[in-house]
Amino acid sequence: MLTDAQWQVIEHYFLGKRGDPGQTGGDGRLFVEAVLWIARTGSPWRDLPDAFGHWNSVFKRFRRWVQRGETTGVAALLEGLDFGALLGDKAYDADWLRRDLQQRRVEAVIPPRAKRLNPANYDAEKYKWRHLVENFFQRLKGFRGIAMRSCKTDSSFAAIIYLAATVLRTR
Repeated sequence: MLTDAQWQVIEHYFLGKRGDPGQTGGDGRLFVEAVLWIARTGSPWRDLPDAFGHWNSVFKRFRRWVQRGETTGVAALLEGLDFGALLGDKAYDADWLRRDLQQRRVEAVIPPRAKRLNPANYDAEKYKWRHLVENFFQRLKGFRGIAMRSCKTDSSFAAIIYLAATVLRTR
């Protein structure tokens, strides 16, 4: 599932490798591939093939990974980045995000929500490039577990999306 090049890019983000404090986890790559298998097929954890290890052990490791906050959302992703504009759809039209972008002198290319009392301005020409974002979401939906939203918790669903997006980005 993962190429060697993809694994080299993402392996240092996973806990449990030699040199990390605490217990050393099993094969990190096998764990990631097991989670990706769940995401691609949309199958329940109990149907995880034995080649990935016992389903319950993999599931428990995944849940610990999610609960420790090993996955993150937009606020943490933007931290420390230097960029000139943020292209987002109406879902990103939030005052806290616009304030943060303004303080960082980043252009918010985000159309306002229809019910916003004071609609913000945005560059409509730059926004036309949103199809790149839409294309990426279509690629994410190639993972059946994401398209079907087969996870039971929001945090697990978000983690699956973050992992799948990372793998797609490394292709």
